[in-house]
Amino acid sequence: MPEEAEPQGWDGYLWRAWNALKFDRNYPGMGGETPISYTAYARYADDHGIRGEEFEFFLKMMQAIDDEWLSWRAEQRRREEEASKNRRNA
Repeated sequence: MPEEAEPQGWDGYLWRAWNALKFDRNYPGMGGETPISYTAYARYADDHGIRGEEFEFFLKMMQAIDDEWLSWRAEQRRREEEASKNRRNA
């Protein structure tokens, strides 16, 4: 994990939530992933007493973390496909 992405003291609850929810998404054909659903975030927040403005912040941060994850995964898949193509053409 890059140093700038290391959890800080104040954001531990966000990382715990994301780790609990990171596989609560759809995996359509052809190797993609969809974002974590609003429903999953809302249910987690309700279960953990995150409401009002705190929920708005929670949702924004969780979606930002998930967006980065999806970008990283897409880049990882692209590199794997490129490596596979290069092996076939070698």
